[in-house]
Amino acid sequence: MRGVVLSGWSPETRPTTGQIVNHYLTTIYDRPLIDYAILNLRKSGIKDILIIIGDSGAGDLVDHVRSGKRYGVRIQYAYQDSRTGIAGALSLARGFTGSYKFCTLLGESVFQHDLSRAARAFLSCGKDALTVVRSTRHHEPTEHRVAYYKKSYSYSPTFEPDSFSLTPSTAELREQTRGQGQVRIFTGACFYTPAIYDLLSQYDLGVNPSACEIMPIHEELRENNQMRCFKASGWWHHVRDARDVFRLTNSIHKQGYTYDDPRGHSDARL
Repeated sequence: MRGVVLSGWSPETRPTTGQIVNHYLTTIYDRPLIDYAILNLRKSGIKDILIIIGDSGAGDLVDHVRSGKRYGVRIQYAYQDSRTGIAGALSLARGFTGSYKFCTLLGESVFQHDLSRAARAFLSCGKDALTVVRSTRHHEPTEHRVAYYKKSYSYSPTFEPDSFSLTPSTAELREQTRGQGQVRIFTGACFYTPAIYDLLSQYDLGVNPSACEIMPIHEELRENNQMRCFKASGWWHHVRDARDVFRLTNSIHKQGYTYDDPRGHSDARL
């Protein structure tokens, strides 16, 4: 399995360090933000990684990560020259992933635990996609554009979603889904087979900005019974502004994370 880290453009919210420093080089506790994504994938057994770069300071990010040798991985880069969203970033990864299944991870998403359990669930479910989700009971975001919900609660960490929706805020999401079951929030980690590229080819990213959203593609996968969700454990943070930096730093200080030791990476090849 291969990995793709999406760090092409900074989130369109309050910047953490202004425009002087690349958003993904923001220091979180004891290391830059981008390091958490790379270390997570490595601990999950993924050693070949493509980093999508773009926006201001892209060269600084490359100077920091370099070849990936000091992380114990092999790094390649692709440049995203405009805001074409997750769908646009994925389209740049086709040559890198080839016939391999792969994991995509937003560069601003940080998990307490690595994604190895989610990876194993994806490989065993026999579907074209699996997305990692969280419950709002564990994380109360100010706003999230992408969310999932299920009509009936499932005790299994892997489940089939009932529907997907876009919503600008958690409050609005709760109103929309009142009485309909458990709310699930998209964390920014997904697993795909190469079949995803056939769906991406149906969207003209240069003409229709709404096609940049990954949600319509996920909905099509769901309708074709090719999508599963996996409920992550432990804390999770999506770093968009200074408040998120504070919350994440506090979580790491109090509870730590499980993939910080370079000597503790998994030898499994997925």
